[in-house]
Amino acid sequence: MAIIGVLLLPSLNVSAQRKPGDTVYGPGTRSCGKWLAEKNDPGAHFINTAWVLGFISGIGYLGRELKQTDSHAIDAWIDNYCRSNPLSDIADVSGALARELRKQPGH
Repeated sequence: MAIIGVLLLPSLNVSAQRKPGDTVYGPGTRSCGKWLAEKNDPGAHFINTAWVLGFISGIGYLGRELKQTDSHAIDAWIDNYCRSNPLSDIADVSGALARELRKQPGH
């Protein structure tokens, strides 16, 4: 399994938009509009947030150095992004967040 991660590392491209054919499972396919609509449903919001945290953690696990933050800041960032981009889906928003959190060389 470690070999697969090492082989994927050079090709890991964190972008704000998926490429055609990329596969996403679960809440990552939900729209930003749905994210915002489900803010008052604790169960749904927990699931959505857990998906995003898993996505971001997975990117960090595969070797991308990401700035440290917490789940409240991530939640607020996604809320702001989704208000401006209600048709985006959670996977694309999570990709944009990962780009925002990516540490620049030398930092």
